[in-house]
Amino acid sequence: MTRFLTTLLALAVISTAIFAQDQASFEKQLEAVKKLGRKKKWAEQLAGLNEMLAEHEGKAYVKARRSDIEEEMRTASFRTQHNADDPKAIFGGEIKSYGRYNAKLKVRYEGKALAKAFKDGVCQLVFEGPFKLEIRGKDYPARGMSVWVGNPQDGSFEAYGGGAILKASKGKTRIRETMLLDRRPPTSNGLIRLKTMVAKRPCVLRKGHSFSFKIKFDKSYVEFRANGKKIGRGKKSKRHFGFFSIEKGFASRITFLEVEGFIDRAWLQGQLDGRRRTLMANFQKTYDAKKSLPAWLYEAEAVNEQRPKFDAKALPGPKVEGLDAEVLRVRKAIQESFKGKKTARAALNAALLAIKDDKLPAITQLWIRGQTKARLGDFEGALVENAQLLEEAPAFDRGRLERAQYYQRLKNLTRCGEILSELRSKYPNDPTLIYEAANLELVSSRNAKGRALLRDAIGRGIADDKILKLDRILVKAEKGPSWTQKFEIKRSTTSCAPT
Repeated sequence: MTRFLTTLLALAVISTAIFAQDQASFEKQLEAVKKLGRKKKWAEQLAGLNEMLAEHEGKAYVKARRSDIEEEMRTASFRTQHNADDPKAIFGGEIKSYGRYNAKLKVRYEGKALAKAFKDGVCQLVFEGPFKLEIRGKDYPARGMSVWVGNPQDGSFEAYGGGAILKASKGKTRIRETMLLDRRPPTSNGLIRLKTMVAKRPCVLRKGHSFSFKIKFDKSYVEFRANGKKIGRGKKSKRHFGFFSIEKGFASRITFLEVEGFIDRAWLQGQLDGRRRTLMANFQKTYDAKKSLPAWLYEAEAVNEQRPKFDAKALPGPKVEGLDAEVLRVRKAIQESFKGKKTARAALNAALLAIKDDKLPAITQLWIRGQTKARLGDFEGALVENAQLLEEAPAFDRGRLERAQYYQRLKNLTRCGEILSELRSKYPNDPTLIYEAANLELVSSRNAKGRALLRDAIGRGIADDKILKLDRILVKAEKGPSWTQKFEIKRSTTSCAPT
């Protein structure tokens, strides 16, 4: 008999050791899968998740990490279906060249892409250094054209226009090119004429004809070329202007636009984040984790619970028919009594009047009175009412849980923990009490213990929605936002000279 018991004990020890080894192996695999996600190896991450789940099928320690697995599966599934970090999707048009590390872009817009490139005449691109434009179009207007460059920080603008003016000479009309430099300071709504230049050669631009411009915005000057010929070059303010716009009347005549310059990477990151959020929101409308993960991950363990169950909806005192409806009616009356009250004391006095109701038993009034004081922030007063309540109804465990919650709000975490321990010894598998205990551990900065309580409930399949929601929040907080790869911003000193 002794040998038999020794053998059983040895088998139990071996079984426990194997279980621990399997769990440790799973934890290493899960961390490796997360690492693949951080490295943006989404396809490998998806394959790794499926292999890991197949290897540890049905294990409780896997179920306990369900929130982590759901989060990684959701991200991997989304990323394999959508290239959310592709900057070329932000630029639109035909990408001629793009430098991933220095963000130097050359993009061409024609046809329908032109309309998408502008919003109310403003180009959607933002630059962090010099840039240049090549514009072609048809039906050139007699009044010429102008391009505005703006500073996104203070709203100031400078306008640079290249066009044609008419000069009378001996009864004849001569056409000369001009280059106008106007400025709108951030503190003024008016324009300040900075400079007007008139070219010596005859105008190469003709009203109603096709046209082409090449415009270079450097750090300190702007240069215009029209139909292949230089109109002029003028000094501009040294302030940075990161975007440009073209007046609406002229923009409608453009058939070709090519932009070259160094994209502002902070702006680009914001655009990518916005695009990723939009894609993810649309993805989650149809995504269902249960369809991507095995069914056993959501199966509950059979719990042989012979003890009484905690009733989170119980009312104090003897059962009275229709009492639930009366309590609801009084709660609504209390809510109405709060309206128009400027102080908590005034609100409480009004609420206490609403609670005094012949249709409610005295013990029920006592219970609601304590809840109302707690709602208005008077937790010490709520404890006084609660003590009297439990003295009259010692078996009312819902009131005991509320007492623990009041102590927690008063930062008396030790007394809160003592009450929760008593309740959990009586109702060990109740999800409401597990949630409160886990929340207490988290508030007490014992995060590991709090996570362990949540994972144990999830692993055994007894978690309710509040436990699952809290665990998912913690998983997301631990994982952090999906920032893109880190890079060092170096502002370019290279000029984008027109060709």
